Amino acid sequence: MNETDSTRQCASMLDFIAAIVDLPARVAGSAGERMGQALLAGRLDELGFRAVLAGAVCAPRIPVILGLHSLFFLGSALLAVFKPGFLALALSGLTLLSTFGELRGKPRLLRRLLLKRMTTNMIAVHERQQARGRLVLVAHGDVSPSSSLLLPWARRWYLDRERPGRSVHPASIVLIAGFVQLCAAAQRWAGEEHAWLGVVAVAALFGAALVHLGTLALALDWWRSPAQQGAVSNASGMAVALAVAESLKDSPLENLEVWVVVSGARQPDSGGMKGFLYQFGHLLDRDSTWFINLDAVGAGQLGFALAEGRWRHSSYRPAIPDCAATVAAADEFRAVRSFSCPGGTDAGPVTRAGYRAITLSGLVDGRAPGPFGRGLDGITDVDDGALTMAHGFALALAREIDARQAG
Repeated sequence: MNETDSTRQCASMLDFIAAIVDLPARVAGSAGERMGQALLAGRLDELGFRAVLAGAVCAPRIPVILGLHSLFFLGSALLAVFKPGFLALALSGLTLLSTFGELRGKPRLLRRLLLKRMTTNMIAVHERQQARGRLVLVAHGDVSPSSSLLLPWARRWYLDRERPGRSVHPASIVLIAGFVQLCAAAQRWAGEEHAWLGVVAVAALFGAALVHLGTLALALDWWRSPAQQGAVSNASGMAVALAVAESLKDSPLENLEVWVVVSGARQPDSGGMKGFLYQFGHLLDRDSTWFINLDAVGAGQLGFALAEGRWRHSSYRPAIPDCAATVAAADEFRAVRSFSCPGGTDAGPVTRAGYRAITLSGLVDGRAPGPFGRGLDGITDVDDGALTMAHGFALALAREIDARQAG
């Protein structure tokens, strides 16, 4: 692609991002989320794709889950102070186990008390009868939540300490407080053989209660805060997926049928992608289907993940990271590097289901772009060079995968 074509392609992606950002807030399950997916579906329909919007069940919002656990922790702590016994100990233990399950993936005990939500996935297919496999371009269509925890001063406090092998995460404080509360509740139930132990236990319970009051306040703040505009995360991913689809229409892959999936409900646990796999997984062979997940590629220096997950670590199947490493060795992509994603992406459920998947993401100081303030992540946060690099690398990766599939 020459410089003029590259400039035109970048301008087209920016126009698409601007159109997406102008829509109503694209929180999971909202009309704005569906409108963004429908806009992309219309553009893909013009390219000859057959697009559908499919509903999927997803988890409740993060602040609702956090608030419920905070209430149970707080209630059991106060119960252990004023009426110690088995009930206080059991509630503390179950809530602690449920909190750990939310971070690890299971068991999610308290979530069963909440109603689930509906979200939407957009699936577009450019059918090829003789294809040997499928290439699935993925980008989540919902926006990131906003809260005081995501403001620069707050994220700076814990993200600056986030390094491989010694991650610090706000949920760690909740787990520590819950464990201290469990021990104190057990001591209160066992009796006070030593007066000083009783004083320490009560002090520990009140300290834990203060932590849970803080997380409850955070949950309320999170619940009422405006959604981010979502230009970088993840209108940029949707724009790059569209641009790659346009490029592949002009110069098709030889061996792979191209799918484009815009998943809903990326937060809190990729509910949209799980719904897609449940509904369409029977059509996708694990040995001939390749997923490229485009997540916040509109800012920072492009990188490709080798693994993801802080609490539930998932290493990607090696075939597709090997393809990415081969592409990154080219002179034009020398700046693209590998990384391990500390959080979760839509490639996680895909990998755990046995498919080949990889996540491409922009990196700022080794992390995903941000933090963005309340209601921000607007079009001015998008970097032209990052978009162009993401499009070029994703397209080259698609062709490398196509060549591997032929072999």
